[in-house]
Amino acid sequence: MKNITHKNKFNNSEELDSFNELLIEIIDNVFKQKKDAHNHYFYLIQNLWNSKRSNAKEVKIAKYLIARLLRESHIILENSSRLAKRLCPCCNKQRESKVSLKKVLH
Repeated sequence: MKNITHKNKFNNSEELDSFNELLIEIIDNVFKQKKDAHNHYFYLIQNLWNSKRSNAKEVKIAKYLIARLLRESHIILENSSRLAKRLCPCCNKQRESKVSLKKVLH
């Protein structure tokens, strides 16, 4: 995520504090989701190593599992980033002003 300070754009310090608390919850949730995903794939890899497949098949499946883990981690980060942006009061104000400018009269 970008390091952006919106201190000047918040109406009051309470709004800033509530948004910071919300961000803390989102970040905490990201760590929990990523930890759960990593634990799940670690379990799958352990079962793969204990299976009686050939080494070539094990390597192929392990590469696939790593790719899936990376994809899921990226999706978790993207979703949390979108959520934070959607809930940001500053971004909402900018979005509302842009929408009001785009009114089309026929």
